[in-house]
Amino acid sequence: MKYLITNQETQRLKFWLLESNDFNVWMDLFKEENVDEFSEMDTKGTAVE
Repeated sequence: MKYLITNQETQRLKFWLLESNDFNVWMDLFKEENVDEFSEMDTKGTAVE
């Protein structure tokens, strides 16, 4: 069973299903330093990789 939180908000988070136009937002996120400290994603490469 899949549990998805969509169209919900907290004081710090907004949940939505990712769409192709979200790509640019993610690019900006991965340009920041220490992103890997707060996520489980591999950020060893560049933002473009």
